Amino acid sequence: MSSEAALSAMRDAVALWQAGGANAAGIIHAACDLLVAGVDGPAVGMLAAVSIKSVRVDSYEIEELLESVMSELDLPYHPRETAAAQESALRIMATRTLEGLMSPRDLTTWAHMTFGHEGIELAQELVALDDYYHFRVEYTGTSAESSKSRCSPKPDASRLFVDEIPRLHGGGQRERAAA
Repeated sequence: MSSEAALSAMRDAVALWQAGGANAAGIIHAACDLLVAGVDGPAVGMLAAVSIKSVRVDSYEIEELLESVMSELDLPYHPRETAAAQESALRIMATRTLEGLMSPRDLTTWAHMTFGHEGIELAQELVALDDYYHFRVEYTGTSAESSKSRCSPKPDASRLFVDEIPRLHGGGQRERAAA
């Protein structure tokens, strides 16, 4: 694994954990991958040395090390479960969807389970789309995939991604056309 790939994996693991979407073991594995890739430092070494078998999902030990690790690596750090941490996790999952690593339907389900209806504004169209897909499958027997092309009242996943890309990647905001 290259150092760039290891840094990217660490950024993603931390962002997902900070939003409550991953476990601490993934962060420890990412720290070990950094060491293997030649990215070293005192905080990274301390994090890689944490026992996966004894660490809890909401580990205080991991939380205490993360800010130092991310600073040492010059990667963004957002305190656990803040809006910034949640938006960072959403960006990662949206990117995975755009790269074909997960389906748009899986993204809507993840967003709904992670953020819900009261969560961050950036996720609300995905949450609403998940509700719509669930309704289509549950009450009409139509699969979410086959209903995408016929769901004119709701944006289909690809349109939603195209509209959201500037915001998800930190770019300027586009004005949306009224539906």
